[in-house]
Amino acid sequence: MIARLTVPAVASPTASRIGDAVGPGGATVATATVLAVAVAVLSTLRPTLRAMRMATVTALAATARQPRHRPWLTALSALLPTPLLLGLRLTARRPGRAVLQACSTAATVIAIVALLTLYAQPERGYGLDGSAALPNLRGEHDRRLMLAVTILLIALAVVNTITFTWTTAMEARANMAIARTLGATPGQIARGLSTAQLLFSLPGAVIGVPLGIGLLSFFAAGNSAEPPSSWLLGVALATLLATAVLTALPARLAARRPVAQTLSAETA
Repeated sequence: MIARLTVPAVASPTASRIGDAVGPGGATVATATVLAVAVAVLSTLRPTLRAMRMATVTALAATARQPRHRPWLTALSALLPTPLLLGLRLTARRPGRAVLQACSTAATVIAIVALLTLYAQPERGYGLDGSAALPNLRGEHDRRLMLAVTILLIALAVVNTITFTWTTAMEARANMAIARTLGATPGQIARGLSTAQLLFSLPGAVIGVPLGIGLLSFFAAGNSAEPPSSWLLGVALATLLATAVLTALPARLAARRPVAQTLSAETA
């Protein structure tokens, strides 16, 4: 539905276009739906089968793995601020989720870098000596199409960030409650959850910029212009700032849950 409504804005960049953009047919919609469902099923098939094949006795008898005791690491962590310490603990406990968050951030940054590179190219019209008297409709269409793709990737990254933050908060609610009983404030808990997501996003934002430039170098012309370095630095900083803002609300809501209610629910 949303894609169908955005087709005119992407496919009809000017009022001089004759006719209207043709929407996707029923076969195209059905194929896209089947592919989306197939991706969702395949991504959850392996962990589901693994959980189904595990014997009930084995699952109930499984004990938590004791972490290795490293005195030097304990002494080093004692020097860190409480939010950073909590964020590092959450990151170390969930390395797979850190990789997923980093990949999501990197994909978003790559799309933004590609969009900035496209807008950094000099516009050359079809008029005399490349004047803009006759605009380049193909270039304008490409910019709008890339803008639409980038907006979709940003929206997906926003949903992933909020989901990862809330899921991390729900899984670590017992640990966060214990940290509060030891003196951590709700504000420190909230900042710790936000720090965990920032630690996930930091490598993705750093790697996404050179990956975007390297990927575009394979498809761009030899005389193509590169976006200014200030733009690229702004993309990385804006991505991290947006991640911090998006994680603030779910982290704050999770940190305000009463400690007694959380611990009683875990022991029930």
